[in-house]
Amino acid sequence: MKAVKLGFGTRIYLLVAALIMVIMATAASYFLMTQNQALKDALSQQARSLSGSLAEGVRLGVILEDREFVRQVASGVLGLPNILYIDIYLADGTLLEKLGEQKHELKLPDSMKYEAVSTGFAIGKAVLKENRKDHLDSMVPVHLEGEGREVAGFVRLGLSTVTITKKWQDTLVTTAWATLLLVIIACALLYLPLRRIIKPIKQLSEGALKIGQGDLDFKISVQREDEIGRLAENFNDMAASLRKQNIEIQKKSDELKGSERKFRTLFENIGQPLYINAINGRLIDCNHAMVDLFGYASREEMIEEVQDAGRIYAVAEERQAVIRELLANGEIKAREIEFRGKNGELLKTLVTSRVRFDEEGKAIGFEGIIQDVTQLRSLEEQLFHSQKMESIGTLAGGIAHDFNNLLAAILSSAEMARMQITDRDSVERHIITITRASQRAAELTKGLLGFARKGKSRVEEINAGALVVEVEALLRETIERSVRIYTDISPGLWAIRGNPSQVHQVLVNLCVNARDAILEAGGHELKISIRNTVIDQRFVDSHPDAVCGSYVQIDVIDDGIGIPDNLQDKIFDPFFTTKPVGKGTGLGLATVYGIIKNHDGFLYLDSGKDKGTAFHIYLPAAITDEVVVTDIIPENTVSIVPTANIQATDVTILFVDDEEILRFIASEYLEELGYHVLIAENGRQALDMLTRHRDVINLIVLDLVMPEMGGEEVLEVVKRDYPEIPVIIASGYSMKILQKNTVNQHYDGFLEKPYELNRFGRVVEELLSSRHRENPPV
Repeated sequence: MKAVKLGFGTRIYLLVAALIMVIMATAASYFLMTQNQALKDALSQQARSLSGSLAEGVRLGVILEDREFVRQVASGVLGLPNILYIDIYLADGTLLEKLGEQKHELKLPDSMKYEAVSTGFAIGKAVLKENRKDHLDSMVPVHLEGEGREVAGFVRLGLSTVTITKKWQDTLVTTAWATLLLVIIACALLYLPLRRIIKPIKQLSEGALKIGQGDLDFKISVQREDEIGRLAENFNDMAASLRKQNIEIQKKSDELKGSERKFRTLFENIGQPLYINAINGRLIDCNHAMVDLFGYASREEMIEEVQDAGRIYAVAEERQAVIRELLANGEIKAREIEFRGKNGELLKTLVTSRVRFDEEGKAIGFEGIIQDVTQLRSLEEQLFHSQKMESIGTLAGGIAHDFNNLLAAILSSAEMARMQITDRDSVERHIITITRASQRAAELTKGLLGFARKGKSRVEEINAGALVVEVEALLRETIERSVRIYTDISPGLWAIRGNPSQVHQVLVNLCVNARDAILEAGGHELKISIRNTVIDQRFVDSHPDAVCGSYVQIDVIDDGIGIPDNLQDKIFDPFFTTKPVGKGTGLGLATVYGIIKNHDGFLYLDSGKDKGTAFHIYLPAAITDEVVVTDIIPENTVSIVPTANIQATDVTILFVDDEEILRFIASEYLEELGYHVLIAENGRQALDMLTRHRDVINLIVLDLVMPEMGGEEVLEVVKRDYPEIPVIIASGYSMKILQKNTVNQHYDGFLEKPYELNRFGRVVEELLSSRHRENPPV
């Protein structure tokens, strides 16, 4: 059945009619209730009055328990209208006399008894009997005295309610008809004025509906001067205002959509990973950079799989610490966090994030940006390792310099002892032992100087392919036959600049280590390959030691036991070795590292436990026309072969060195040769002696590294103020390093420590002879 749809006016009219009916019904109900209560109150008052009068009349009979007296007094009251029964009780509740034919409960109720005693009047509930004789039960106490409180008994009175019930029913019928009549009259009187009001309201309603549907061009045509007319005008003004606002809103909406598109484009295309996630760790949104960083196929896949952000943390427990920090501070900036990509790859990142709140200020999630610093941290570790090696090299160079002084003193002392002993057979073998040990120590020092990049003494163009062939031939003669050696030499190799013996030493050291690793692992193959290569910026970005340019790349590869990851940072440290005591000095790879660095090259290791080892060496190619050749004697020093003899007794030599033992040995040796010797332990003493003995000093032997004033400063003063006096430099550093580091290089001879006394004497004699020829005596 189709429901009937009522119009607006009908609904208003019915609503008002219903309201009138409710009001009328409420008023009628209230009237009936008050009438009913009034009749009950009248009946109750009648019962109180009659029972009170009767209690006064029967007091004496109750006190004396005289039934006859009580009956006579109560009989007069029983004949009154509406009285159904009268019961007289003693104080203990015993029935003294019963009058009337109405059947009822004769036992005195305790509740009425107590109420009567306490209040002076008790009334029970109306009782409806089957014979329709409704009655009201009431009771008053009988006191011993008129105003006393002691109770002698009780008077119980049954009063009929039929009369008041009939009156209330008549009132009910009358009220119902009157109410209905008034409702009809009110509705009839309401119809015409209500219709006059409803019609414009209906028009307003239709207009509001159209405006609500978006028809803002609709205009309400209600021409009235009252409130409804003004309301219609307001509706029309509101529609006009809404039209204007709608235009502005549409414009703002278009701008917002454009801004949202720009934001989305920026969010999607920005190079840094961006994310939004819920408080429980579920990923809500991310950009393509985030997807690429973690290795997922698409944004949808990552959002679907990352339901808990803890799974992408390298350490899941760290997320709780990050959340606590975020909730406590509201944001984090550049916090270093390690994640795991989809394939398990470790990602080192810097995370900047903040808490997202809802409208009530409750935290609902996080949003932030992730910066991938995995490669940066790797480069930092490589740079730190490079700096560490530089520091160790500096330390090694300093140790080697000081050690050279001691070795020079030991070798010189041994030579002096050998020259002076008479029983050579019994003593010379001990001196030879000292000499050999000192020479081995000198070789060890050269290794340290090579690591410290202070040992390259001769630079020339090297055919690296021929060098590899030479090393291969040497290896085939010395390495076990079970190890197969392969070489791969590319044609058209560029030349490299360097010291051929040191590059040869690099290859030999690496191949010997490779042989040991191959034999330990039961491998069989050693390969040396060499080719031209060009290093570009992309390679440099991932290898901080590299420099863009043309290089010759040498790879030494074996299938040996490999180098564990935890040892790879230590293998170039001097004196670090995994070989048993007596099997290695720990300077092999340290020397390799120092020589490669000294040749302005670099090398990288690719190895792992049980994976074999590959050393990749890059040496700068000599592809320009310039060729640098530096021999043992510097360019400004004349190579001399003595051709004239001079009288040693006429020569005074100033020997300057901070090592006391070396000063003692050198002065004793020079004096044995017949020279006069002056001794200075530092630069200041040397300049002071020059000032005092300028006319007699013929030669200066000068150490470079000394306290207070170094040899470089002394050399500069000598060549400026005493240019006629030749100077021999004595140093543990090579001549190439002196050419790089000495401020004023106009020295006349060079002695590399530790030196033998015979060589020391030859250098002194050659230099003096040369000066004698250039400036013969007059």
